[in-house]
Amino acid sequence: MWAVSETDDRHWEQLGRELARRRGELGYSQRHFASIAGLSQSKASDLERGVARTKMRQTTLSGTQRALGWASGSIEAVLEGGAPNLDASGRPDDPDPPASAGALPVPSDLVEETLAASGSSDWTDEERKDMLRYAEFLRSKRKS
Repeated sequence: MWAVSETDDRHWEQLGRELARRRGELGYSQRHFASIAGLSQSKASDLERGVARTKMRQTTLSGTQRALGWASGSIEAVLEGGAPNLDASGRPDDPDPPASAGALPVPSDLVEETLAASGSSDWTDEERKDMLRYAEFLRSKRKS
């Protein structure tokens, strides 16, 4: 086991944010992520909330990193105040990717028309990206 008992609480919280962010990027539900990482859903939830401040088995570390497409040592790096790195492929080890992974992207002109129809012209680039991600999410749910 890798002893993490001396790790600062804020680093556990940062790990939780990084896990949740990457899981969201991949379009994984927490249940799906837990399944491919070899975790219980409650353990995955604890990790994302930054409350899993216990010793972690090497299989937990490696399974979690593989499920997210993170390089070996990424969890340790975050718990030491650093950031995770993608593995060489940048792809998670997922034998059954969610339906959204193969969904066709939503045309950006459709998003632009939707934003224009909203009556507001002051959308930021980040808001436009969020809208496109949300539209792609909705489209993936409709197909599944």
